[in-house]
Amino acid sequence: MAVRPPNMPLASPAENLRQLVLRRYHQMPPLEKTLVQLFSVIYEPVSRATYILCLNQLGITDSSGRPFNNQTFKPYIDRLLALEVITQSGGQGPQCNPLLAEIATREAVQAGQFESMMRVVKKQLPVTERWKGGPVYFNSDQQLIREVRFGIYSHDVAFINRRLDEYYQYRSSRSEITLDDIFQQVCNHPFDADWFCTLPEELYEGALASILNVSMLSRTPAEEAFTLLEDDWEDPEFTTSDMQKVLLLEQLVLRGKLTEAERVLDSLTEPFRSHSGNLWGILDVLRGDVFTAMGRYAQALQDLKKATGKRKIYFQSMSGLFFVLALLKAGTPDRLKEAEGYAATARQAKHWLSPIYTVLENLLKVQQGDLGRKELVLAAAPHINQQSLEILFRALCVYWVDENQAKLLLPETLKLFYQEAAAAGYPWLAMEAAEIVSRLQPNSPYAQFAADLRKDSGVLPLVDLLQPQATWELSLNALISLQKKTRLLRRNLIPISAWPGL
Repeated sequence: MAVRPPNMPLASPAENLRQLVLRRYHQMPPLEKTLVQLFSVIYEPVSRATYILCLNQLGITDSSGRPFNNQTFKPYIDRLLALEVITQSGGQGPQCNPLLAEIATREAVQAGQFESMMRVVKKQLPVTERWKGGPVYFNSDQQLIREVRFGIYSHDVAFINRRLDEYYQYRSSRSEITLDDIFQQVCNHPFDADWFCTLPEELYEGALASILNVSMLSRTPAEEAFTLLEDDWEDPEFTTSDMQKVLLLEQLVLRGKLTEAERVLDSLTEPFRSHSGNLWGILDVLRGDVFTAMGRYAQALQDLKKATGKRKIYFQSMSGLFFVLALLKAGTPDRLKEAEGYAATARQAKHWLSPIYTVLENLLKVQQGDLGRKELVLAAAPHINQQSLEILFRALCVYWVDENQAKLLLPETLKLFYQEAAAAGYPWLAMEAAEIVSRLQPNSPYAQFAADLRKDSGVLPLVDLLQPQATWELSLNALISLQKKTRLLRRNLIPISAWPGL
């Protein structure tokens, strides 16, 4: 695969097709645009007869000013299908092209037509009630999305919550649609900052966090959403919540902007400000000051236990990963044991980072002499379909336990990861990948790529926190660990002379 430094991503085939369909849509006369907008509000496939009923209830007439019927509607639908602004699969009714649906609905909102369209669609295409006045069930995933879209475009948060509650309580399919999935589909398909800024605060913050988190995890560009978040924080007339500041902090870290991240941390208000030690700890670790980081993390964890009333709890954000790295770097037996305990707690919590903690826990056991765990770490080598942090931390663990095996297991995945992360706007992730590849392939250009990305950032590569150990070094650690256990066992033995009856 050809190697190139990070650059701006090329437009995807889907985006090129969207632009083509959008040009055709914008060249249509107003009546045809209105027809497309109604299809977009209906969202799911609909029979032509039902669609015509909706048109007539809305008072939308043909070019001659007459109500639509099957015969007069046919030339319109044939033209919309030919232009691909409307699509139709075999055995189903027509529907708005998904690449155009959100743009058309937003134009219906802007034209003041959305509310009336929504009311007619609810009447003609109602969601089935389980009993009169009772909860509903959804005939398809698209029907659920249609209902949540109603809530998003009409700013009705209570309606969204009710529909989602009904879906989660009564869903029959094994797969599950999440609010994140719907935010991606509705609010980021494509992203429109002008329309997005009209959302009420609860939807605005939730959708923005969803878009940026998915961008980070899947390495898909979300530059407009990030710029909006950054502009909100910089705007003195806009009050950015502390949750939004934490979101911005995480994005800045992943983009290698530690100085800006520090400014955001300084702007936190109480009570977040007094309990932000774990967030400062991320910056400390990335700057190589693991001992300051450990002090901050210890206090933050103590605060967390006090706030929750739980003795066995650990951070659920990405900050917890960096505490484990700090303890790994410290490397003393007590610190390694402490880190192993945190990794086990986080693994058992079964949240989005638990798979990473599983690998870290095995790495920590290897560091303490349990060589049987080495194969488990190597078996956890990353693949490109995993989320970003999982790829990075799995790769680090594999490299640290066996550099030779890492040369076989990691380069191809990390080179592709580097390209994706750089193109998506996450230079820190790209830099860390390039650093690992440069250790495995010293004659490759990745050392220079990493240096270019790291320049002026103040970031020290995570890969240098530990040095890979040869098999004999791991065996020596295992022998030392065994000797310590033997000495402890001897100290705890009760002399035979002290046994009862002797």
